[in-house]
Amino acid sequence: MRYKIIIVTNNYFPNEGGITTYLNFLNLGLNSLPQISSSVLKIDYSKYSNTIIRYYLLTISLINLVITGFYYKIIGYNVIIHSHSANYCLLFSYISKRLFANKALHTFHSPIDKPDFILKKFTHKLDKVGYVSNQTKELYKKLETPDNKNEFILPGGIDLKDFLNEKNYVNTHKKKSLLFVGRISKEKGVLESIKSVEKIIDDIFEYNIVGGFKTEEQKKYFRLIQDYIHKKKLSKKIILCGSKYDKELIGFYKKSDIFLLPSIWEEPAPMVIAEAFAASLPIIAFDVGGLSERIQTNKNGLLVEPNNIDLFAETISELISDTNKYQKLSMDAISTAKTKFNLENMISDHLKFYGISK
Repeated sequence: MRYKIIIVTNNYFPNEGGITTYLNFLNLGLNSLPQISSSVLKIDYSKYSNTIIRYYLLTISLINLVITGFYYKIIGYNVIIHSHSANYCLLFSYISKRLFANKALHTFHSPIDKPDFILKKFTHKLDKVGYVSNQTKELYKKLETPDNKNEFILPGGIDLKDFLNEKNYVNTHKKKSLLFVGRISKEKGVLESIKSVEKIIDDIFEYNIVGGFKTEEQKKYFRLIQDYIHKKKLSKKIILCGSKYDKELIGFYKKSDIFLLPSIWEEPAPMVIAEAFAASLPIIAFDVGGLSERIQTNKNGLLVEPNNIDLFAETISELISDTNKYQKLSMDAISTAKTKFNLENMISDHLKFYGISK
């Protein structure tokens, strides 16, 4: 049996972020299997404010999906539509199921803050639904998203080989390099992390902040951070590096010692956790969202009371000064990546989700 899997999403290249990373590795992993052909259909109208243009783009995308699906169905493929993230992507899955798809599935990634008509109307009518964390699932249930008879937790994974970095711990007493990788936006808590690092600035070698911005609101936030760093004279040690990709990004992971994840929103399942763990970086994070499902305090990282900037600073300082604890957390971090967040596990979880035998 041959399978055509069409991934429908509003988040994919050139967009940055965890969903893009998740889907990129999912698509690559599926296409490595001989019986599967996988492709991504991106539906993103966010830069258009005109309602007519938005509906036009949605219609064109739906026609494209239907034509592609029918074509693969005609030439003998078992067609599976797997939508991700936005509610209208879930709606596309449902329409595909009614028209041609053998199976229609959806994975929920980002939190929502209010009940949604499309989710209430169609979630339970799909063949299966997935959530990237148990916390994400609980959040959607609280906001009246109906149960589906087949629900999965799909935490994701990455191809570890480029990120793996077995540290030798010869010079564990040196000042540590800190790293943040992610979108420069308010909910990611970048300013909070800078204020924390400012309190212990003499204890660190540098703090590299890697990431860019997309919207005007994020641009204003970036300027706010720039102004703060300049005003406080922190630019020698706190560096805004911009977006980095591929080997350059991996280089930042490999030269760093500790990863900071200061999100202040209901962070579901950021893929940077897998990347940081693979590079042997313990993670210090605020205890929000689904992070406790991945980061275990005193095992592969340290979780801190949300929004407590003083405690966040103290936790960084204590880990820097305790070389034995640092080495233990670092070794457990890379072990976690190898056992839980490898690409093989991700693909195996999704084959079960799709009902496909290896």
